[in-house]
Amino acid sequence: MHKKADVNWMVVSMVIAVIALAIVTFIFWKYITQSASQAEGIAKCEPRGGKCRPSACEAGETSLGKYSCDEGEVCCIPEKRSDE
Repeated sequence: MHKKADVNWMVVSMVIAVIALAIVTFIFWKYITQSASQAEGIAKCEPRGGKCRPSACEAGETSLGKYSCDEGEVCCIPEKRSDE
């Protein structure tokens, strides 16, 4: 009878361990996917105060190639004026 009780506790422990592993995996997966979507948002032009222009920037704007726009567009950010 003592051996059967040990086996039951082992099975219960294994089930709890699998559930805990599943929870940790889900939290890790959620964190990774959330971080990836935030990283995409950081690289976009508009959240940085810029505008995507079809070919070239207008007067008073500077082109910043490190921020992303659609294919064939340029990210233009207003230049800082010296009187500000």
